Amino acid sequence: MAAWTGQKKEGQRQQGLEDVIRNKMFHFICVTISWFCLVLPIVLCDNLFCNYSPIIEKEKTPVIIATECSANKTCYRADVRYGKQTVLKGLGCIDKNKCDKIENYLLKGVVYTIHYDCCDWEFCNTFSDKSVSTSLCPTVALVTVAVAANVVWPHMPLVV
Repeated sequence: MAAWTGQKKEGQRQQGLEDVIRNKMFHFICVTISWFCLVLPIVLCDNLFCNYSPIIEKEKTPVIIATECSANKTCYRADVRYGKQTVLKGLGCIDKNKCDKIENYLLKGVVYTIHYDCCDWEFCNTFSDKSVSTSLCPTVALVTVAVAANVVWPHMPLVV
């Protein structure tokens, strides 16, 4: 009877060890998938991140959001003029061949001229005259993976 009880305890210990290994493998796979989905695309892709705001009146306060340009596009800041007066403004992504060109822009039956001022680094297009490069996307992705790893492995200290 004692031998059977010892075998039962050894079997339970073995099962517990297998559960721990299976659990750690699951957590490792989750973190690996998170890394491939969140960090790798940011590091490897050549797409440019820019500010976006639809064309609005110059005096209005814009709502600016981040956007990712598709391939062969760059960031722009648009000044829309009626005569010599700038009346509208906008931010976003544009084909590189439209940069530094003046085009006609028809809005509500009025023809304006639009000038696209382009730049080619992260979030370089702003409404101010000072362009600041703030590349936070890789940092945000790394922090997200670190937080996800802490959720998956709650007993490990979070080091950021």
